[in-house]
Amino acid sequence: MHKLLVLIVMFSCLTGYAQQITIKAESNNPSPDVGDNFQISYVIESPSNLGNAKLVPKAVNGLRFLNDGRSTGYYSNWVNGKSSVKYQLTYTVAYQAEKAGEYNIAPLEIVIEGKTYKSNSVKIVVSAIDQSKIVRSEEYYLDITANKKSVYLGEPLSLTIKYYSQFNLSGLQINNEPEYNGFYKKDLASNGQSAVKTINGKQHVVGLYRQSLLIPIEAGTHHIPKLSGTISLVSQGFGFFQQTEERKIYSNTLSITVKPLPLSGQPASFSGAVGNFSISAKVDKDHVKANDAISYKVTIKGSGNIKMTELPKIAFPADFEVYDPKISENISTDASGMSGQKTYEYILIPKHAGESKIAALEFSYFNPATAQYQKTSAPQIAISVDKGDGSAAGYVNKEDLKFAQKDIHYFAVNKELLHQGKTTPFTGSTLFWLLAILPQVAMIAIIVMKRERTYDAAALIGSKNKNAAKIAAKKLKVAEQHLQNKDNKAFYGAVLSALNSYLSDKFNIPLVNLNKQMIAEVLQTKGSNEQDIKECIELLEKCEMAQYAPVNDVISDIYAKALAIITKIEA
Repeated sequence: MHKLLVLIVMFSCLTGYAQQITIKAESNNPSPDVGDNFQISYVIESPSNLGNAKLVPKAVNGLRFLNDGRSTGYYSNWVNGKSSVKYQLTYTVAYQAEKAGEYNIAPLEIVIEGKTYKSNSVKIVVSAIDQSKIVRSEEYYLDITANKKSVYLGEPLSLTIKYYSQFNLSGLQINNEPEYNGFYKKDLASNGQSAVKTINGKQHVVGLYRQSLLIPIEAGTHHIPKLSGTISLVSQGFGFFQQTEERKIYSNTLSITVKPLPLSGQPASFSGAVGNFSISAKVDKDHVKANDAISYKVTIKGSGNIKMTELPKIAFPADFEVYDPKISENISTDASGMSGQKTYEYILIPKHAGESKIAALEFSYFNPATAQYQKTSAPQIAISVDKGDGSAAGYVNKEDLKFAQKDIHYFAVNKELLHQGKTTPFTGSTLFWLLAILPQVAMIAIIVMKRERTYDAAALIGSKNKNAAKIAAKKLKVAEQHLQNKDNKAFYGAVLSALNSYLSDKFNIPLVNLNKQMIAEVLQTKGSNEQDIKECIELLEKCEMAQYAPVNDVISDIYAKALAIITKIEA
């Protein structure tokens, strides 16, 4: 009986505990306009501290997740002469309304002692705004400018966003950041120093919001839409007693025309370089022995889209072993564009003695200043190769080949000398048999060594092929950590690295030779269908682009797609 009473008391306590846990959700703006930011706050009350509770924000298509945060506190209650403490956890999620429509944000869930508790759902109605009917205030506004409004494909331009205000301001938030589709984008500066300028007889506070370098990668007319945001104006007071007033702020629109590169007069050696460039080539030594290494460096210098430039195909001597180049960059970026140099270093190993030549190298580019294609070249380089000492044994000397092609020269025999004195016959002697057997033994040893090397190489390739998925999975784990830390740029870079290394190991393709066309061909050869190949290429392109400009996809979908692609290939 006593035990039964104890159980009843414990059950009553647990029931009371559960009943004291509440979750309430509400929005600070349930009817935002497109481009507006709003928050949903989840207030959780509990008799115990839930500060470390795992809370995951809800993803909703049409609403962009911005950030989340939490705060904790507690308060005391007196009921029937007894005190109790209640803990409060407030979890706040910020969104931005991207598309007009009605959205029901699902209840937030939290698990406490094995039991799931849910909040109420929240209804958000987003209204569309006719941006064409919005008139900028002359008192405060955003201004978008570009140093060039008409450029060629690949020609850099600078885009600047500034704010102007006749009042002091304490904050600025842009709600609809441009996507910059069709451009490679690199931010140069943001939130710069403000200054006071007189415009139309009135003083304005002028400050830099952001300056970016854009390099067009798609021809056509591109529109930078009217930006909208919230500006916090200082209405009265100062310091701690300062009061602010929030107002909507808008920008102008901007159109940029990107002209395609002309097809007429385009050289065969053109590979997409736009700007003004020069090329040079040199070797660290031009007189070596066979099997010695040579460093051959090719440097592209100039200004333009130098980061996107590619080296034309180099005609190396057929008897030179050529290793994949090491690429190094020294590039500076400012409002005028990109400038600097890009160096490719090849390691060459000549296999035969003789005179060899590395052919002259032609590099062509389109110069926007003259609207014409231009050429620059690096001269031919002569290499003198001597016969190696020991290390080059087994290689054929080109000079020796010349003699081998001539007639056989006979030597005269003096028959009388053949009968002078008595000597032990060479045929049948120990030295004779050693010299006869040695080449056979050497040949067998060479064959065994070659087989072992081939086996080791095959084993290495097989090991990389077998472990490709495991290595990719580890890299995707790193991407998942970036995702949890909300570091989107690092996340996309990690996913791209995981996919590239997986495809390289799986199909035994060096990373330097890996490109989208080769990936498509290999996947097709391995039996992948067209849809899977298309999804793989599109995902690689999105990950590349996302490192320079925002991508519309839900970021968690990118992670799932990467896993799905690897799973399909492994199947």
